[in-house]
Amino acid sequence: MLEHAAPTMTASNADRDVVSQIKLAFANPLPLVIGALIGALVPIATYTVGHAELDAAGWVSLPGAIVIGGCCFSAITVYKWGRRAFDSALKAVGFVILSEGVMSFSHVAWLSLVVLGFLVAINAVANGANLAIAHLDAERRRMEAEVTVTASFPVPLAPPVSSTDVTRDPEVPSIMAERPAPKKVARKGTKGTKGIKMSRARGRVSVSPSQLN
Repeated sequence: MLEHAAPTMTASNADRDVVSQIKLAFANPLPLVIGALIGALVPIATYTVGHAELDAAGWVSLPGAIVIGGCCFSAITVYKWGRRAFDSALKAVGFVILSEGVMSFSHVAWLSLVVLGFLVAINAVANGANLAIAHLDAERRRMEAEVTVTASFPVPLAPPVSSTDVTRDPEVPSIMAERPAPKKVARKGTKGTKGIKMSRARGRVSVSPSQLN
């Protein structure tokens, strides 16, 4: 898993101190493994060729060129680390000469192997931090590009719904529905009309015999 960085900016590895580089490298296992493979290959190859082939072939040969190239590759990283760790360019140069020289030319086996281990660790962490920074910066640029593309294509808004459309919808009950007609209550007969029954349904008036008397 890669360490999350701020979406607006990503600090370069050159701006990080030694402790920050170690934390960043170990927080990102994949870049650390890749950086360890690259960082370990060069010092180990330089150590092997320098101790096994350089004495017989000499400096003006392919093994000599391999040792020089390996030392240059590792020396740049070691110098940057020494510059940050010791806060002195002169100490950083001395550290490079000591470590690269002991690893490549010392015949004391245990001492050259210890220095080789230090150089492998330094190169692994530095390369891992560089790869992690590069990946985080690429992810930041990709996210910014996606945001820009999304902003250029706005989502269309739904048209407003008027009140007339709501009342015309048969599934929506209208609040303006007609009220039911009130029930007609038959009035009680008044004096002088007792016994007269009116039937509106039939359209005639019926009079009882007692009313005619």
